Amino acid sequence: MTVSDLTKQAIDAVGTNASSDWLLQPEQHAKSLPDHAGPLKRILEQESLKGIISRFKKADVSAVRQQVRYKRAGRVGIWTRFISILIGAAFIFPFENLFADWAGPSLPFGLEFTQAAFLLQLFLLGLAFLTAQWLAYFRPFDKWMEARAKAEIARIDLFNNVLDSNEASRPGELPVLPLQLEYFRRYLLDMETSYYKGRGEEHSKAAGRSKLWMLVRNLLIAAAALTLLYGLAAIFGIFPWIDELSRKGFIASATVASAIYGVMYDISLMDMNERNAARYRSTFDNLVYLRNAGLDQARKLAANGHKNGVRHFSRLVNDQISSEHREWVALKDLMPKLNQSLLNFESAT
Repeated sequence: MTVSDLTKQAIDAVGTNASSDWLLQPEQHAKSLPDHAGPLKRILEQESLKGIISRFKKADVSAVRQQVRYKRAGRVGIWTRFISILIGAAFIFPFENLFADWAGPSLPFGLEFTQAAFLLQLFLLGLAFLTAQWLAYFRPFDKWMEARAKAEIARIDLFNNVLDSNEASRPGELPVLPLQLEYFRRYLLDMETSYYKGRGEEHSKAAGRSKLWMLVRNLLIAAAALTLLYGLAAIFGIFPWIDELSRKGFIASATVASAIYGVMYDISLMDMNERNAARYRSTFDNLVYLRNAGLDQARKLAANGHKNGVRHFSRLVNDQISSEHREWVALKDLMPKLNQSLLNFESAT
């Protein structure tokens, strides 16, 4: 059997890519394999993989929960600050005169409209302060990153175990190494490439929405500048009727522009849109390069039984996928048996 024939049979045995490939379901994958992919099927049915999957699921659930907590609290803090600033900006103008007849008698506790607005503003600022303290104390962002890192490191560990497993082929079965490589290619390399492409595009669109907010802010700054010019004109006797209004308009517009800038910056910082868009695009490009430049050679190595070459290729892929997560994982978790691994290295040399 030629190298190309063996590779094609291994590709066909592992199957075509699907949208559900991100799920870690080696037992289900094993059931879908044909009989001549027996070595891979037996590897995927090993009990040792179940512990890794359990570790992944636990970390994944924790990551999702902490992400929701972080973003929910973050948005509460951002929007309460923004609304409180808008209230202050609105009352630069004499709006209380417009609402005095309508709002005064109907407000509870005999409050005037301006008093009620002040209390609302005070409440919103207090809520924003408490939210900031909650985020600092409970650290949901750190917990989110740590849990996500543990989940993705567990995902890589699963594929490392699949690639490192030695399973002899029986009569009528394909060699194990090409099957292992194609399983790695479909369920990790191709899946992660698709993920980074999609998420990178999502973050780019979100960053574009931030630019729309920036445009609104710039328009408000322009409006503030125009009112300032009107005010300067009034000093020289031009448009004297707009003097006071221009000053208040400038202050209000500048305040609202600053508030919009703050919201835009805080949301972009919280969602990490621009940073993630650039980082995901870079990782996607690197994975595409590895696939285009290295996969065919790795397939030849697999067909000829060169396991070290296949593992070298897989490590190059893993380095790209794990680079963003390793900073959040303690080395003692990544290498719990460092002393033993060094002893093994010593004995090997």
